[in-house]
Amino acid sequence: MNCRINDYDKLIRSPLDSDYCVYLRTRLAHSPRSQASLSAAVYRKLPNQPAPLGGLSSWTLKVTKIIISIAMLIMIISVSGCGSVSGNTSRKSVAGIPDPVQKEASGGTSFELDGFDVKVDYQYSYDISALVVSTHDYSDHDIGGKLAPRDFALAWGPVAEYNDRIDFHWRQSNRWYYWQTNTYDEINVVGGVDGVTCHSANNHLIAADDKVKKIIKSIDAGDYIRLKGYLVNINASKSDGTNFWWNSSTERSDSGDGSCEVIYVTEAEILQ
Repeated sequence: MNCRINDYDKLIRSPLDSDYCVYLRTRLAHSPRSQASLSAAVYRKLPNQPAPLGGLSSWTLKVTKIIISIAMLIMIISVSGCGSVSGNTSRKSVAGIPDPVQKEASGGTSFELDGFDVKVDYQYSYDISALVVSTHDYSDHDIGGKLAPRDFALAWGPVAEYNDRIDFHWRQSNRWYYWQTNTYDEINVVGGVDGVTCHSANNHLIAADDKVKKIIKSIDAGDYIRLKGYLVNINASKSDGTNFWWNSSTERSDSGDGSCEVIYVTEAEILQ
């Protein structure tokens, strides 16, 4: 689900009575492959006399209903993107980056990691050049962190080109990435919400060897990079019955839970 600011214009001001009003301030928070947020503040317009006391006044009932409605609205418009907040972001831009290229592939690899038998199934070969707009490191306390200790939020096409002029407020958290702009009009130049969806992504990176792992670790937000490898599905299991799985997204236009790319990286390069 994508929440557009115009959908909530009608909620900007909702009077309760002559003494009180609720002011709902909405900020655009589109987040393909991430989570949209609605910042809502309830302001009390103080009257000359104190609010009625004793029992539930009509004003109290109205405010209670509105607060509940706000909470439900926030839950409804929350969308997922693939979710401790990374401050390592960039406003740099690079023009002319083409779309990623993927081709059907077969085969895979397997290995043992932290007591897990890990099976890696290749879905598509993948070649992506992109601007790193955010990076986030994860602890190795679980199998996901051991497999992919670093996520990159990547942008290409018009999103990478206009990243210096549009403040997307990129951030990452709990295997998700997020973006937010102050107005919807800002992103018209990149094709609106669909444009951002199709030209940015969160990526879980599984290094094929120590050389690739070292390069991935050296990459920072603002770098223009190229990654080659495979979009993969991961199935890991332990003898005690513990299981772990990750399935990669295989299209750039999707959003919501499961829309992150899981890349088994065989080559990594910093272009600039």
